Amino acid sequence: MGQDGSDSEQVRRIGGRYTLSGLLGAGAMGTVWSGFDEVLQRRVAVKELKVPPGVPSHEAAEARERIMREARALGGLSHPNIITVFDVVDVEGEPMVVMELVPSRNLATMISDHGTLTVSQVAVVGFATGGAGCAPRTAAASPIVT
Repeated sequence: MGQDGSDSEQVRRIGGRYTLSGLLGAGAMGTVWSGFDEVLQRRVAVKELKVPPGVPSHEAAEARERIMREARALGGLSHPNIITVFDVVDVEGEPMVVMELVPSRNLATMISDHGTLTVSQVAVVGFATGGAGCAPRTAAASPIVT
């Protein structure tokens, strides 16, 4: 605890305007944090590239380029089922993508809590994720939010 009674854990700040707080999720390519844009006074999600130690430099560079391609592609789209990309911040040579924060639960959590989806629920998820013309590289439920 700090002298003022607050938690003394240091707040991570990036790009001179974004403060990161809680972990929202993590996967093979990165970690997504809950954050706050101090300039525009809004909550955001921030995707941080995760390059494991020992990865060859050319593979790390490919991962950086992949996250930048993803940010550029999403940045050029406007659709209700696609997260809006607000910014890309360079943090010690690593890109961090600042995006719209959509309050939600991931599909894997929903299935765990409520069991197998009905056919109509599967259709809704399929339309929401494929109807925008975008398809994830994997068929895992965890990156899909409801």
